[in-house]
Amino acid sequence: MKYLNLFTLILLVLVINEIIIDVKAFTNPEIREKHTLTLIDKKLYILGGKFIDAVGGKKEFFYFDVSSPFDITGTLEWQEPTIGNGKLPPSHYAATTIAGGINHDEIILFGGQLQQVKTPETQPSVYIYDTKENDWKVQTTTTEGIKSRSFMNAVGDDKGKMYLFGGFEEYDIFYNNTMDIFDTINFSWSQGSKLNAPSARYSYSATFLPNSQILYIGGISSFYGIEV
Repeated sequence: MKYLNLFTLILLVLVINEIIIDVKAFTNPEIREKHTLTLIDKKLYILGGKFIDAVGGKKEFFYFDVSSPFDITGTLEWQEPTIGNGKLPPSHYAATTIAGGINHDEIILFGGQLQQVKTPETQPSVYIYDTKENDWKVQTTTTEGIKSRSFMNAVGDDKGKMYLFGGFEEYDIFYNNTMDIFDTINFSWSQGSKLNAPSARYSYSATFLPNSQILYIGGISSFYGIEV
């Protein structure tokens, strides 16, 4: 009986410790810019970005639950998701995300300026976070002509398609006006028509309209910051 009680106590400590690790609550994350924000199941997921005036991106991932009323003048409870066997994407900023997958419960991350060697031009890596399984995975594709880019604003439709227009190719200092489409369900790429497409740009705003059209406004069309 003595050993049984000791085993029970150890098991209880491990369970409590696991709960503490899983919660990972913290307050007042540092102010940042060029991060991504994705709303899934009433949770705002914040990923990457960089601190103001800092060099290089961050490797932070946390969320804020907006399902209950909260007071922004008080202490907000941010949470770090429990990560399974997968690993967080590399430190980065200026990437783009949507809520994708069959049930729109996966964070689909594309592009960004990474703190690593250049990604091969024909093998852009898409990082996927499953909010149900609490795990990250890398989806590498080999479609000719698809390049990793940054400073885009992706939008998604109700069929799991991720629309990626233009963007800034970091290593080539090049801007384009191509429309790459990533199927977040079947993990396949395609390209949209360039007929009457806007001029090449990055750092624009994009809105998916109820009539299935995408509205693009503004942006920058050159390395010297010329707005369009």
